[in-house]
Amino acid sequence: MYASDVHAEVAIVATALPVLLHVNPVGEFSFGDCPLNERVDTMCTVTNECNILPVSYQFRRIAHFRAYPPTGKIKPGQSENIIFSFQPNQIGQYLKLEAIVINVL
Repeated sequence: MYASDVHAEVAIVATALPVLLHVNPVGEFSFGDCPLNERVDTMCTVTNECNILPVSYQFRRIAHFRAYPPTGKIKPGQSENIIFSFQPNQIGQYLKLEAIVINVL
């Protein structure tokens, strides 16, 4: 060690917060029967229940299904209405799980 070396201590403080998103209605979205190349919509509300941090979200694209808006930011304590659409372009039954990517900002 040299005589010119200076040492300092720095205090580091942090808080870990959970991501608190609530989707209403809870559970499964059923679109029922939909004619080929037509569209059926349903709506849900996503609420950021954290009062400190905003979150961003992104719904991934799935064949025959869409979310609008597909991406967004929700401020602390705020909500966003999301419309899910089913628009089949092939005959069949579809059972898919929609994934939402959540990032704390």
